[in-house]
Amino acid sequence: MSKKMFAGSGLFRIDFDRQKKLIRLNFSGNDEDNTCFRNDASILFFVSNSYCNAYHCLERELKSRFENNTIKDIGHIILPYFFNFRHFVELELKALIVAITNQSPKLTHDLDTLLVQVENAMNEITFESIENRFPPITEEGFNKSKSEAQVLLVKIKKLMDQYVSTEYAVEYYRYIFENDKGSLILNNPTIELDFENTRCLFQSIVDTFGELRMKLREIIYIQSSF
Repeated sequence: MSKKMFAGSGLFRIDFDRQKKLIRLNFSGNDEDNTCFRNDASILFFVSNSYCNAYHCLERELKSRFENNTIKDIGHIILPYFFNFRHFVELELKALIVAITNQSPKLTHDLDTLLVQVENAMNEITFESIENRFPPITEEGFNKSKSEAQVLLVKIKKLMDQYVSTEYAVEYYRYIFENDKGSLILNNPTIELDFENTRCLFQSIVDTFGELRMKLREIIYIQSSF
């Protein structure tokens, strides 16, 4: 049975000291009175959004290199670009699972497995299970929002099919080498980045995840400030 996760309001702190160049993130959810408001789904959304921001930073750098014909060190940007995007997707799916079920997601890197878990979780949301939701929603409104969320998930699955079809292995962009019975093996030594097509696909996936989050907020609690 999956472990139940924290589902508070989602308090976390960011301490920033410009002079010392120090940043501290505190996800404990504890306030000054040591009351805990931790929300694990919100933490996962924050982390997924962090990797999304990182991939966008690398995307802007790649775009600049192409526009200015600057090839120096460009090869070192490609792997982090792919990796940060992929990790964003994995954590976004896991965050959705926790937000919907309040249970731990499967500890897997396989995106298809996580998509199925999100789909099953969404299908199991009932109006009765959110009857104490604030602000309240009518049963008609609930059914409409759930149906629209399911349509968005179908769109994400189609987009993800395009992405997964180009991925050699679930941890390919972490290592390049793959695990073959406890040994590293280089099955796919060539990496290619079709920048414009990849950029458009990645952005479509990011945008649709954003639409899905906003739609689900109409029927379940998802913190808006992650």
